[in-house]
Amino acid sequence: MRRGDVPFAIELEGTEMASDPNAPRSRRALLTAAAGAAGAVAASAAMPLSVAAVATNMQTESDNPTVAQTSITQATDAVVAFKARNTLTGAAALVASAGDETNISTDTSFTGAYGWAPTHDDP
Repeated sequence: MRRGDVPFAIELEGTEMASDPNAPRSRRALLTAAAGAAGAVAASAAMPLSVAAVATNMQTESDNPTVAQTSITQATDAVVAFKARNTLTGAAALVASAGDETNISTDTSFTGAYGWAPTHDDP
């Protein structure tokens, strides 16, 4: 058989071999692959989970639950760090709450920023 007679043929030292992904592999190749896989597993196990987590962008018109603090830092003088604007007066532009919201106001009309925290019961 001449070179090029078999599709995807590779000539090695005068012998043609088909490039078959299911062909048996040598013991050395298998051991090298196993060692590489074991190294990758060990490296990922040594990495803290927080490093593996990927930050995501906040999505509008939906709840963005998180277990970490979200903050905005503005380091430029005379520039607003965060602006919430409501063009109508039927609800507050910004509502901030802490703790139980059982008794939070349902009417925040004509309010720029509304803050809520339940009262602390003295012992």
